[in-house]
Amino acid sequence: MLEKIISTGQSGVERGALASSFMLGLKSGGYIPKGYLTIEGSKPDLAVFGLEESESEKYKPSIEKCISSSDGILIINSPNISNMQKNINSLVNESGKPVLRITFSDIDRSEFERFLMKNKINTLYVTGKTEKDTDIIYKNTLNRLTKLVTDSMKTVNLVSNRY
Repeated sequence: MLEKIISTGQSGVERGALASSFMLGLKSGGYIPKGYLTIEGSKPDLAVFGLEESESEKYKPSIEKCISSSDGILIINSPNISNMQKNINSLVNESGKPVLRITFSDIDRSEFERFLMKNKINTLYVTGKTEKDTDIIYKNTLNRLTKLVTDSMKTVNLVSNRY
């Protein structure tokens, strides 16, 4: 049963996922580089999402902690994958954790539900496009992930929250 969404708090998909968890009434968290460092600079206000600072200002330790703290990983890709996303994909592949890769154009609710149920996902690490000026990606993630989880709750008791 999905209880928590985590990320590293970077702009775009990851921050949209944290906002979605808030909208859904789920727990949120994850790990962010020391100093609440993002590609946009320091963002200590992200502590409201339960993010914990890693010991390093580098991104890799935060990503590794999110991977190891999760039961599975949802990667929301766009046609143009950034260098950071390539690095995340490599770490995810090495982890052996269950992974569901989707794009905004091919979100399949039944596939998402099967992924959560088959892998008994309680804590989901959501990652994807992370670059500066990604307001559209943030909003798409917030809206579509919230709808995906809400619709899934209607058919199967996959989510632990106020319902």
